[in-house]
Amino acid sequence: MKNRVFSIVLVLTIIFLLFPNQVIAATNPPGPDYEPPELIVTPGSQNIGIPPGGRAVWTVSLEGGTGGYKVTVTWGDSCGSYISSGWYPGETRQIQHDFNCGYSTTYYQTWKLEGAGGPNYEYTTVVRY
Repeated sequence: MKNRVFSIVLVLTIIFLLFPNQVIAATNPPGPDYEPPELIVTPGSQNIGIPPGGRAVWTVSLEGGTGGYKVTVTWGDSCGSYISSGWYPGETRQIQHDFNCGYSTTYYQTWKLEGAGGPNYEYTTVVRY
């Protein structure tokens, strides 16, 4: 029994000495290559008045990430969507929409951020009549 335990300890020690990087790397996984992008949409909700024609205005900022992005917004009122390319980290833009379709209700917008060849991110905000 003692010989078996000794043999197991010896084999594990040899493996550790021969392959230290693999053993150590398994306990310290690598971090992300870059900070993931964050799309900041303000205000989170707004009361835009009585339809039709209520205008909502957002200040939209992009923080983190690298390279260019495309922003797509679905308005939630069956009046299409907004697409804008060429967004870069640190950039801020004003985006507006006139709610000419639909009726007095709460509308939810979906803001989608797409990187060139990278993952997609979705954020949701609300406009309330």
